[in-house]
Amino acid sequence: MHSTFEAICNRNTQTNIHEDAQEGGDNQDQCAICLDLIINQAVIVPCQHSEYCFRCMRIWTTTSNRCPICVQPIDHLVHRIDPRTKDFQIFHPLPIMPNLNNGDDNNRQSQAASPTLPAAQHPPNSESGPSSSQSDHFIGLDRRQFIYRHSLYAKHIPSNRYTQFYPVSSKHFLKDRSKNPSEPTRRDCPSAKLIARTIRFLQRELRAIQPEVLAHPIEHSIRVIIIILHRADSNSSEAVHLFSQLIRDPQLAQHFSHELTCFLRSPYDDLLQWDQVLQYPTAPNVY
Repeated sequence: MHSTFEAICNRNTQTNIHEDAQEGGDNQDQCAICLDLIINQAVIVPCQHSEYCFRCMRIWTTTSNRCPICVQPIDHLVHRIDPRTKDFQIFHPLPIMPNLNNGDDNNRQSQAASPTLPAAQHPPNSESGPSSSQSDHFIGLDRRQFIYRHSLYAKHIPSNRYTQFYPVSSKHFLKDRSKNPSEPTRRDCPSAKLIARTIRFLQRELRAIQPEVLAHPIEHSIRVIIIILHRADSNSSEAVHLFSQLIRDPQLAQHFSHELTCFLRSPYDDLLQWDQVLQYPTAPNVY
């Protein structure tokens, strides 16, 4: 650890000298995740990649334990680095959330070979409650593909105590997080639960969009979308613009934003229950 930190401090000192020499220039480092100027630079140990804001990497580690650049395992993050005093803080991520990486590569291959999972193999069972099987997340995938193919927008459901729908903003993704940035977020806090249900939605929703318009693998896109939702409301122009960098079709990105917002506003964790509540206009010229 000592040698690693010495290398980090030396590199940061050289960076500071370089920035001082180019004062007034535009060569400021950008975060490789949010693409904004780096705030509170985070260094991944052991690979030492450092092109990130600490906040972005903290969110990233909720869904992946590997570096976004070299895909090496992340042991911990070093941040709040002061090369002059050699002060720093260490952040140890919690184990990643389930059902994101587990079998994802196999599922991606199977989805490529067979874009839909036959509903007959996984019939909904209202008596058994929400299913924990990852394959159940993809029931209704063919319907979602149909919705995007024909540009059908989910009808609005009002927010009230009867529907239990309510507006969701970026602040909800930060709710009840620790005030200490080095302390991991508890898995049972509201923001962690919201992230978990959002991931379940995204795992299916992104597979409903034509693969050729997706700029990145689904697993990577999910992590970036979660980061976007921490900084912008899902239906805001900023979010739609950022979504369009992942979904390279402006109309599809707008449509995706609408469907995501509808789901986030809902009280449902189970996608099967969500599918039963959704209402859509009739698709024109289908037959």
